[in-house]
Amino acid sequence: LGLISAAGRTIRTDDLAAHPDSSGFPADHPPMGSFLGVPIRVGDNVFGNLYLTDKEGGFTEEDEILIEFLAVTAGSAVSTLRLQDRLRRAALLEDR
Repeated sequence: LGLISAAGRTIRTDDLAAHPDSSGFPADHPPMGSFLGVPIRVGDNVFGNLYLTDKEGGFTEEDEILIEFLAVTAGSAVSTLRLQDRLRRAALLEDR
């Protein structure tokens, strides 16, 4: 799962355990079959990831496009909130 953040790219597979970059799961982790993982970017940095698992029949290219769109939207929301926070802090400092 770290590959999504490290490489900053989407991973879609029908069997996560069989993926060549899979390193397994902790003993108490629930098993995952089909998997779609998409990075959430804020600027050039990966802020977080969206993970979807166990879709019957596997994830499609259409699913991937939709979740990538949601990740872009989430990244934009985080960026907007950060900007609003900086503006609010600057206004507070100016008022002092």
